[in-house]
Amino acid sequence: MQHSSFWSLDLLLHLAIPALAGKLLLFLASSLASYSVDFI
Repeated sequence: MQHSSFWSLDLLLHLAIPALAGKLLLFLASSLASYSVDFI
């Protein structure tokens, strides 16, 4: 039971970290795009 809960937590981290990184990357890309549009 404890091992399976640890495994699910590990799986959750492995899924959550790329999702958070993807959201951060998308936010940076959109802000950079809006900045470059304002600059032009």
